Formats: sequence, structure tokens, C-alpha cells
Amino acid sequence: MRLMYVCRLFSGLAQSLKQKKWEPRGVPTIYRLIEALDQTNDETLFVFTVKDKLVGWQANTIHSFQVEGLRNSVTVIPDNPHISMSSFLKPGYAREFSQYIQLHRLLRQFSPDLVYFDRVNIYPAALTTYRTKVPVVWRLMGVPSAMHESLEDMSLVGRLTRKAYQAPFSMVICSRDGSGGEGWMQKALSIATPRRLLLNGADPFSNRKLSPSLQELVSNNKTKVLFVSRLVENKGCEEFIRGACLVLSRAPEGFCFIIAGAGPLKAQMSQLAEENGFRENFHFIGDQPHANIMSLQNACDIYVSLNQMCNLTNSNLEAMRAGTCMIMPRSPGFRQIDEDTDALVPRECVWRINKYNDIPGLAEALIHLHNNPKERVSRAIKTGQHAAQMIPSWETRIKSEISLLEELASNTSP
Repeated sequence: MRLMYVCRLFSGLAQSLKQKKWEPRGVPTIYRLIEALDQTNDETLFVFTVKDKLVGWQANTIHSFQVEGLRNSVTVIPDNPHISMSSFLKPGYAREFSQYIQLHRLLRQFSPDLVYFDRVNIYPAALTTYRTKVPVVWRLMGVPSAMHESLEDMSLVGRLTRKAYQAPFSMVICSRDGSGGEGWMQKALSIATPRRLLLNGADPFSNRKLSPSLQELVSNNKTKVLFVSRLVENKGCEEFIRGACLVLSRAPEGFCFIIAGAGPLKAQMSQLAEENGFRENFHFIGDQPHANIMSLQNACDIYVSLNQMCNLTNSNLEAMRAGTCMIMPRSPGFRQIDEDTDALVPRECVWRINKYNDIPGLAEALIHLHNNPKERVSRAIKTGQHAAQMIPSWETRIKSEISLLEELASNTSP
């Protein structure tokens, strides 16, 4: 199989590519598939498209190079459309059209059996299906709010986007992360488009040793509460701090709150904790190497997820595999959000609060679990046992996706 793999350049991958040494962070669904494809006998062209300046990619022209740790070469298409396009198109549209032209050139040169596009590259993916006979797989890592809203957007952009969703893809693969992917695909895709909904993986807990500083942090006698997330909107960041401060107002000496992750809301979260007089009870430890996260989850007493859009995320699946006592919101009752989560994860395992911003409910749950350590342990054990049955290993999970791609390529080859 000759596969052309097209994906947005995520910040967790950009540093690796800048250093030309494969040391990815974040997005395990992406980097594990890249690693597995690279190890097969198939020939793969890895193409990354720069969608924003925040990743810090400096090159202004398309660039192909080798990365230590990957057998196949890597190509990066920058975010700088030709000046002629920028003169009559808005920046985002100019970028998409420019990147499509460069992707089309690469496709003609490489002549793949199959092209794989991630979610953000929807417009190049759709144009490829309409303008070539090459099979195209469109890959969704869940369905964000904007994609749900686009189904009702009557603007020109909304209509063009829905036309792109209706493109004759050979397959659409969506992560079963609780974001309502199944219902969205039924509404958005062509009725003839094959689709698959796949739960992501999480490897068994291996108890990796933490760094001395983290080990010291989790070794105190307080109830240690962990929050792992990008510190951005829709992740419940402010709600977590407010709930924690409400808890600390009742039990100021009983809790230690640990926040793993980085993002623009960190300063706001820290300021909120300080305004409430509890800054010393919060520990912002920034982004952590992926291998450390499960050990950190296992070492803490309670893990909290307050995602508005989905709660079967990679971090949450890992927390379940690590055998952690967890708190998360129940399904909000619209767009099928977290219906998968409620169906797959029993209530005796994970404590549900009414919704992501149920601050009193979060505080009550934390106080109750703090006062009932045996229940914490019981829930953690049940969660770990259930996760071992429900969640595949990453090797199994990635093999299933590659099998789908190879089957598509073989069925459509001349």
C-alpha cells in the first residue's frame, strides 16, 4: 500500500519536526498511528499542514526532510498562501486553497493507493474526492461544537462546509470519544459513505517511576486531586478551580490540587485561586511527557474531568486504565454528547455530577470521597477492572485502523 497521510501540524508534534528527532507529545491517536504506519512494509508519505502561527513553524515554503526515529520522510506545508491568493481571499480561505494546490501536486508525484486526511483538512479532503479517483479516508478525532453548529449554518461558508461533508469519501473514521460522532455522521455524511466509530486505546498501567519533584508532590498525606487537560475553553478549567476553592473553604488543610497541562487559561486559573486565598493549594505542573501521565493518575486519589463536549478522551481512558477514582459530568442530553460515556462506564465506577459547571456538585463529590477513602479505593478498583475489559491496548486499536486502510486500498486498486 502506498499511503499519503495528511494531518494538521499539532504543537505536540511541531517540536519533534523542528528538531528533526521524533519525540512526540500529546495527540496519541495521531502519533501512534504515524509510528505504526512507519514500521510497516508499506510506503507512506507523511504530510503536515500548518494551520496557525502558534506552532512556531518558521519555514515559508514547502519542505521535505528526514526525522530521526522515522523511516519515511516528512513534508510540511506552511501557512503562507501565495500573495496572489491573499489579494482576493480571506486569510483562512487563501491558506486552505494554497495548501490544497500543494497537496494535489504531492499526490500526483507520489501516486498513492489511498489518501488519509485528518479532520481539519476537510476542504482539501473533499476536493480530492471530487477531482480524483484516489480513495480518500477522512479521520475525525471526535466532533467539536463548531461541526455540530455547521449543520445549521445557513451562510455561504456553512453551505460549502456541508457540501464538503457530503463528499464521496471511501470511508469516514470517527473516535468514539463521547462527542456525539455517530449522530453527527448520520446527519452530515452522504448516506452512501461507509463510516466507523472506534474507541481509542489505552495501554495497561506500567507504574513508570515519577521524577523526584513529582514524587514529592504526590507523597503528602492530603487528598490529592488531579486535573489533566489543555488549559483552554470547553475543558472546565475555571469550573475546576471554583469547585476546588469551595472545597478548600470547608477543608483548607485536607486537599492538594494538581493541574497537568498548559494553555492560555493558566494565568486566569492561577489568579482565581489567588483571589480566593488558596494559591498554595494548587500546583500547576505544565505539560508532562505522555509516559508520566498514567503514573500520576494512579498516584493521585481523585481524578476530575469536566469536558463540556466529551469524556471518553485519551486522558480519561488512561485514568480508567490506571485504576483511578474519577469524577465527570453525565450526558447533558443534547447532540448525543456523552451518551457513549454513560453507556460504557457504569455509575458504580465513575462518580457523575449533573453537568460540567455543577460547582456545588463537584465540591460535594470531592468532600464525600475525601471523607470516605474506602469508597475511593473501591471505585478505583472497579474502574480499573472494567477498563481492562472495555478499552483495547493501543497496539490492538491501531492495528484495527491500519487493517481498515489496507482493506480499502486493496479493494480499490486496479
